[in-house]
Amino acid sequence: MFTNLTIENLRSITRLEIERLGQVNLVTGRNSAGKTTVLEALWLLASPGHPGNAIRLNGFRGMNIVEIREALGSESPWASLFPTYDTSRAIRIAATLRGDGRESRRAVTLREVAGSTTALSTGDLVANGGSSSIATRPDLTMTVEGYSGFDAEYRILFGLAGAEEAPKAPPVPLRAIFLHARTDESVEAMAQRYSELVAGGREATIVDALRLIDPTILGLRLLTAGAQAVVHADVGGPHLIALPLMGGGTWRLFAIVVALLWCGKGGLLLLDEAEYGVHFSVLPKLWRTIDRLAREHRVQVVATTHSRECVEAAFEAQESKLVTDRDEFVFMRMNRDSAGVVSAVSYDSGTLRAALEGDLEVR
Repeated sequence: MFTNLTIENLRSITRLEIERLGQVNLVTGRNSAGKTTVLEALWLLASPGHPGNAIRLNGFRGMNIVEIREALGSESPWASLFPTYDTSRAIRIAATLRGDGRESRRAVTLREVAGSTTALSTGDLVANGGSSSIATRPDLTMTVEGYSGFDAEYRILFGLAGAEEAPKAPPVPLRAIFLHARTDESVEAMAQRYSELVAGGREATIVDALRLIDPTILGLRLLTAGAQAVVHADVGGPHLIALPLMGGGTWRLFAIVVALLWCGKGGLLLLDEAEYGVHFSVLPKLWRTIDRLAREHRVQVVATTHSRECVEAAFEAQESKLVTDRDEFVFMRMNRDSAGVVSAVSYDSGTLRAALEGDLEVR
């Protein structure tokens, strides 16, 4: 798992040092304080050799359509990742990774560089006033440090036919999933992960977790609807019900539990707005489930929230554990000062307990 994090020049963060990360982490802060950016940094760090994932970040925020064949002179699709859209800076993300009793430093650096020249089609010539048959489009590069086998400079190349990454990177050494509040996981992706877990004998764990929200769920089945596989729930009636139709809370919990089990040992779950779609009364059970599965399967969880009930539920899940195990939980609050400088303040268990008991603001 990552035990610390340094971010330079990502979105509105020019530099941020997070000195400690644990097995389970909960991040709070006001709007635009940088909470989601921390998750995005970890996502990029867990995606060595894949600069294309930088573009996917805007999709996680609800901008699902990226105009690949951009008009000449327009901003590149990744420009919003750089502070004030200044793509002359380099984005650098670094952390210490601990696993199997060893620690090593891992880092990725993203830069915009001059791209290759591309012959314009007739349609592009018309759109550009017929002034030239050659266009130069910038590329995004990613260099990788500390990951074995990732020795090249990886690029996302833009041409008239679309975008591609080159050279092809080796398999990513850890599994990471980003569950964003604004964009649900696709039904197809969830069905694929669920199918893999069922093959490994994990169905009962998933069903037991779903019953925290809906005790009527007796089991799950994977059925084909047209050309698409969809997970259905057995609620004891004459018909099975497609799980995405059973409510946002049920689908969200299903996505969280499947992600935790699918990531496996050394994996990373990034959970934006952990309380999204879940009634506050269920949050204590949700956090006990997250904490238990994260520890059992050695998955690192980094979640954000705006909810005090979510903070209280996460803290209560720690109180029942041994003191030594509580050290695996890290609570931090993001702050942005009047000059726009972002910082992160961590709370130990005693300080967080005192703040909650004193009804102090911790969000």
